[in-house]
Amino acid sequence: MAGDTHTGGDDQLIDVFRFDGLATNVEELEASQVSIIPNPFHSYFQVNCSDGNNLNLELFNQLGQQVFQKEINCNNPTVDFGSQSQGIYLAIIRKGSRIIYSQKLIRE
Repeated sequence: MAGDTHTGGDDQLIDVFRFDGLATNVEELEASQVSIIPNPFHSYFQVNCSDGNNLNLELFNQLGQQVFQKEINCNNPTVDFGSQSQGIYLAIIRKGSRIIYSQKLIRE
């Protein structure tokens, strides 16, 4: 975090703070606890999460169509995606109605 002092209009002092690499909201903190590996993958990948069985995984193709949905259990994080064709997909993980993680996935 760095701070600067600037003079605003009418000689008002304004403190400006920049936060570098610091999570600033709940979604960012939760997203830092989620990852998908490996990427690229062949048929299976894992959703690594440290907490919560109420996570929902959605995968979208390049046309924006949802092609896959699964509730994620952090105790059994393996996802079988072998029935889908090779390509690039967008993975979105939600906790409740909030998006907490998104990543481009490549199925080889």
